[in-house]
Amino acid sequence: MALSRKFITVGAVGVAAFALIGAGASATFQDSVTAAQAINVGTLSLNIRPLAGSGTNVDEKTLSLNPIGPTASSFSTTPVAFQVNNTGDITAKTYQLGLSETNNDASLANLWVHITSHNPTASAPSNTPDELYNGPISGFTTLQIQGDLTAAGTATYFDQYEISFSTATGTSLVNGDMGKSITPIVTVTYQG
Repeated sequence: MALSRKFITVGAVGVAAFALIGAGASATFQDSVTAAQAINVGTLSLNIRPLAGSGTNVDEKTLSLNPIGPTASSFSTTPVAFQVNNTGDITAKTYQLGLSETNNDASLANLWVHITSHNPTASAPSNTPDELYNGPISGFTTLQIQGDLTAAGTATYFDQYEISFSTATGTSLVNGDMGKSITPIVTVTYQG
């Protein structure tokens, strides 16, 4: 092989090596940034308390209202009041009011219930109650109510309710009702 051919071959190999090293080698610089945000889920926590000696707290979720009676066949009770407080840190937007009774006794169809709610202001509950229901216990259905019950420490963190019982106007309980006992249960459920 001629010397020039050797030089050409070595030169070609050198150029190929240079091409592999130089041309094939490249650098890509990378950098990145991120953003993160914590989402802290609040709590909806309610408690109930009697007003004006209307009952006794069993615990913070249950109130035992004072018993009524014995009554005559026609009667009307004085309203008893209780308050629901939001002790959590989120606002409850809607709530439902339910009424049940332990006996499910159809003979007590003349027993009526009157439920009102006082919407609070910054300093005290309203003097004008909103009527939520006034009718027979047997005809009561669950009420869906819109309204805010704001977080603890705010101006409207509580709702007040009054409940009273009576016989329907112009009616009375019947002889078969004598000696019976009924326990109405009011349940207020809030959603936040």
